[in-house]
Amino acid sequence: MKQVRRLKIFEKNRHAPTPPCSLTAESAQPEQARACFKKPTMRSLNRSFKCVAGKRSEAFMTRLRKRLLAFLVSMIPAIGFATTPTVAVVSMFYSPDGSSIAYAGINDIGQIVFSTVKNNSYLRQSDGTITPISFPAATNGTSARSINNSGEIVGSYYTQGGGRGFIQNPDGTYVDLGPLLASAVNNSGTVVGTQSNPVVIQTDFIRDSFGDVTSFDVGFLPVPAGINDLGQIAGTYCKYSLCTYGAGGTGAFIRNADGSAITNSGLNRLGALNGLPANPVNPTDTFSLYGINNAGDILVGASIRPPAGSCGSYFLLHQDGTLDCLLVPLPAGDISVALLGLNNNGQVVGSAGNLANNQGFIGTYSASSSPAVAVRSGVLAHIAAGGGWTTTLSVVNASASSIDINVVLHADDGSPLSLPVTTTQLGLVQTFTGSSVGTTMGPNSTFIISTDGQAGSATEGWADVLSSGSVGGFAVFQFTPQSGSSPEGTAPLQTRFPSSMILPYDNTGGHVMGVALANLSGTSADITATIWDDTGSQLGSQTIAVVGSGHTSFVLPDLLPLTAGKRGILQFQNTSGGSLTVLGLRFSSFGTFTSVPSILTQ
Repeated sequence: MKQVRRLKIFEKNRHAPTPPCSLTAESAQPEQARACFKKPTMRSLNRSFKCVAGKRSEAFMTRLRKRLLAFLVSMIPAIGFATTPTVAVVSMFYSPDGSSIAYAGINDIGQIVFSTVKNNSYLRQSDGTITPISFPAATNGTSARSINNSGEIVGSYYTQGGGRGFIQNPDGTYVDLGPLLASAVNNSGTVVGTQSNPVVIQTDFIRDSFGDVTSFDVGFLPVPAGINDLGQIAGTYCKYSLCTYGAGGTGAFIRNADGSAITNSGLNRLGALNGLPANPVNPTDTFSLYGINNAGDILVGASIRPPAGSCGSYFLLHQDGTLDCLLVPLPAGDISVALLGLNNNGQVVGSAGNLANNQGFIGTYSASSSPAVAVRSGVLAHIAAGGGWTTTLSVVNASASSIDINVVLHADDGSPLSLPVTTTQLGLVQTFTGSSVGTTMGPNSTFIISTDGQAGSATEGWADVLSSGSVGGFAVFQFTPQSGSSPEGTAPLQTRFPSSMILPYDNTGGHVMGVALANLSGTSADITATIWDDTGSQLGSQTIAVVGSGHTSFVLPDLLPLTAGKRGILQFQNTSGGSLTVLGLRFSSFGTFTSVPSILTQ
């Protein structure tokens, strides 16, 4: 059944430096002229919530968490499985406070947040560096639970008055969520968790990137474990007030972004895979969910100790109901292992240890439904937003299979370019602010991204399209003046990435060319521009420096005066051999413009 996929927005509200003057500047029309584009100011919306967390509820939940943790650790398998392990441990780390790891989350970059049973929290970078996380107002500890690709961290902090939720922004500043105890955050900045009142934690919440909060209820003491970029949530709840784990008292839930439940036949087979009979009435009673990734894969843990030689206590449950065992080879001397989180790149984070020692680990899994790797499939040499300029990019999946795509926006200096964008897919229109937009495209479908043209000043950059399959597409550039008609031009999505390209130019008869150039490599490059006129005579050459993943644009006669009043061709050559992309717009004296396609060299 088709599902409307919620979009992924990365690098939310990260601002790039003010770019230099742009090609979308004066040709023959003053309002389109040589103006320096400034990045529009983005609104930051935060809502305050008048709720008070009670001491009784937090004390109760603290005891419950510790009992549950102790129970799960005691129930995980011992050494001696006959089945070949499917998780390869790639690195291990110790908690600086020497205690056991209770919660952990890992993003796609390999950054990990983890908290211990002493309510101390830490951030582990991909290079192994570990730094503490502590909410400024915390007096009784901080529990970090999840981190997204932008570096936003969510969790709870504790005082004498109880627990409160928090968001730690990438710049180190904090947002106090009050009684909203956060447990997970996705790449669009949507946070999920439990919502407390003075009596007991009783409902779940969803807080979007604008600060708007909605509540939902799936049972007694619900605990959302994860939210993916499609807005799907996975977690565990108690069916009865005693919350008797392993005795018919717990349930697992999977929830779509629209609030509907996801039915997964694989939950019915978890018991049988674990060496136990499946419970036909309450098949999820003895299992907990620990996270969900963008492929819909769910990390599931069993609350019952499996018999020797069985599948184990952890599984990867796929959307189609199939299951993979996740067995971990235990380090020497360790008697238990726990998997605590997963990301979109086939990595898991967990803990292993014994009564005297506990350490965390990062592992990779070889699951049958691991997410497909996205690679560069298209580029657009120029995007313009604001100051009357709108860029609308249409990406087309003409294949018979679904693919994952991610459109990444880069500023002139190569940094992420965060912009307000409107997306359209399957009739669903959504508006976000971010530097990366991702989704899953069905067969023969189109995904549309449009920048905002209403900002007072214009911003520019380029777009990189990453996908798990081949795509095509085009962009429409539109300028809306204060009066008169709105001219527009169209440029195809470039799907080949050479180191040399030819661009025809025409600066005759009142026309003037604008050129955009992007360096597709991650290192700085010198781009040589060689100029010929329409008779084939070489007029000269000039070098243009562009930073790694950077962009530049210019009015052609300004930067290359030899082209003034002439027509011909330009060859752009990356002298270091890296890939590039180039685009031209030809403006008329009437204020209209059209794109000039580039030509790939052989």
